[in-house]
Amino acid sequence: MALGNKGASNSSSPPPSGGGLGGNKKKRKPVGLLQILIYLLYAGGGAAIVWFASMNIAPYKALLSNAGVEMAKNGFMAFLMWLPLVGNILRFLGNATVWIGAMLIWLPIQIVEVLPGVLWRSPQFLSAVIAANDSNGYVALKDNDGMAVKSAKRALNNFIDSFLKNLWLYCIGAYLLDLAICAWYYPLIPGASWDKTVTLLMLGQWRRISTTNLFGIISTLFAVEIVIHVLITVWMLHKFIRGSAKKSA
Repeated sequence: MALGNKGASNSSSPPPSGGGLGGNKKKRKPVGLLQILIYLLYAGGGAAIVWFASMNIAPYKALLSNAGVEMAKNGFMAFLMWLPLVGNILRFLGNATVWIGAMLIWLPIQIVEVLPGVLWRSPQFLSAVIAANDSNGYVALKDNDGMAVKSAKRALNNFIDSFLKNLWLYCIGAYLLDLAICAWYYPLIPGASWDKTVTLLMLGQWRRISTTNLFGIISTLFAVEIVIHVLITVWMLHKFIRGSAKKSA
């Protein structure tokens, strides 16, 4: 009797849900059209940064190439470049060195140009700046403090404000340096010297401006920054969508 009851109880138990081992797996949510568009924007933005970066490095490469040509006019260097095998090796190494050197010059300038705008769009950075400013407080100056101590206290009290102001000053300086190199590589009025170009522009000779070179200057100065800010906007939108999806789940 006991065995019969046990078998009956086992036969009445419900079958496992989901049908076997695969029943416990979670179904993947289908990728929406908006997410596909966001991923395409990521890919397009990355490709645009690479393309504009190669375009922006060209003025720095030309600057270093001109410096290398001047060095090659040296008697001993000219003799080495004249040698058949040695000259070929030096020319190959020179081209690679010029590209690497141009990239190493352009990249820090680009970072300084982009950094203030990127930090200003970061809620984490702004929150950290405000929290650091509130936590440090104000250090009072005392009459018996020495000159060095007073200077240290003033520097501490104005540290965050000075840091942000200097960051923008470095950014402006980087843009001015970038502008000077771009204006040399992409002259607004081809064939005219700098002082003659300024004179012609002051006289209103706008028709003599090369639109191709003007586009080269503008794209070199701002293209990478614009693409980066667009990608940041897309990333913030993607983050908002993912956060909303998690809350609604």
